Amino acid sequence: MFSIYITPDVKYEIVLTSGVFMSNPTVSIVMPVYNAGIYIKDAIQDILHQTYTDFELICVDDGSTDQSANILRYFAESDERVCIITQDNQGAGAARNVGLDVAKGEYIWFPDADDRFETGLIEHVINVARCTNSEVVVFNADSFDSESGIVFDEEWVQHGFFPHDCEVFSYKDIPDYIFLFTPACVWNKLYKLDFIKEKDIKFQMIPYMNDVYFEQLTVAMAQRITVCEKVLLHYRKGQSKTVSGYANKKKNPQIAFDVLYKTKKQLEIFGIYETVKKSYANHTLGIIFSHLEMMNGDSYPMPLS
Repeated sequence: MFSIYITPDVKYEIVLTSGVFMSNPTVSIVMPVYNAGIYIKDAIQDILHQTYTDFELICVDDGSTDQSANILRYFAESDERVCIITQDNQGAGAARNVGLDVAKGEYIWFPDADDRFETGLIEHVINVARCTNSEVVVFNADSFDSESGIVFDEEWVQHGFFPHDCEVFSYKDIPDYIFLFTPACVWNKLYKLDFIKEKDIKFQMIPYMNDVYFEQLTVAMAQRITVCEKVLLHYRKGQSKTVSGYANKKKNPQIAFDVLYKTKKQLEIFGIYETVKKSYANHTLGIIFSHLEMMNGDSYPMPLS
């Protein structure tokens, strides 16, 4: 075990329990972990049982107080592809940034610690990424209720909002829908690591919505985006995903507006805001209506055009 100081205020420890970091893995998988003990075993097993095996799994324990750390150590001791990083509780954004700093892969993926994954997920998206030379591969998912196990037939890729007559696209092809064809989350996207490093895009260190800024800027800046419509991930819904997020939104509703403002300013710096402002406006209204619904218990229609 050794410590690395990122800034005078932030420290993390890399726990190497079964060797060293893989030198040249194809994929770096960065998983933020916070009190995911009752679900994380299934999530990690799904990853370790992937048909594609050339990856490193970087688990960033964000100050868990349950059994998550012990579970991570168990997997790290039995599989050299697993590395544990520990830090004081700073949120998923900070945890993902730490993983991004140490990742060595050609590609990077940021799954949640309580979801389930098809065994062919990595193999499929890597093949798509390489065949199309894409910087971002967006893949489909469904949802299931954590308590009942009921599967919801939701679409995490909006079929009508991206072109189907070309392999790859960018904001130039769908300026009015670039922020609408997929939700602003990172767990259903594979990124080319060099692209992320070159654009120097980081996650925000905030209590919630900490991946929105990252996701919006990456899809806006990528010149080659590909969509895989096959369902490869199963997103867990229920108390584990809603309680803490709901509490943070009720306590700090202004954070959403700060995220949207900073995203807009960065799009202006990149010189593309005027081109994508209709899509940005609709995305912004959707988030605002969602927050109003949460705060007031009312239902608002989401504009899509």
